[in-house]
Amino acid sequence: MGVRRAGGGAALEVVARRPIEAGEAISFSYLDEAWLAAAAVRQRRERLERELGFWCLCTRCEREMAALGG
Repeated sequence: MGVRRAGGGAALEVVARRPIEAGEAISFSYLDEAWLAAAAVRQRRERLERELGFWCLCTRCEREMAALGG
C-alpha cells in the first residue's frame, strides 16, 4: 500500500493479495502484522478501541469471537 501525492492532494493505492469478488467487502489492518499474528482477538479489539476509537468488526475478529462464545 502506498500514498502518492498529485496536484496537492493525496491518493491511496491499495494492491490486493488475492482476487476480490464483485460486492465483496475489503479491509486493511491498522496494526503491525507481526503483532497481529500473536495477539488474541480481545487484545486486538481493545487496542484499536483505545488507540483509534473503534471496535473492529472484520471477518477475522467476528469469527474468533464467535468461537469464544462471545
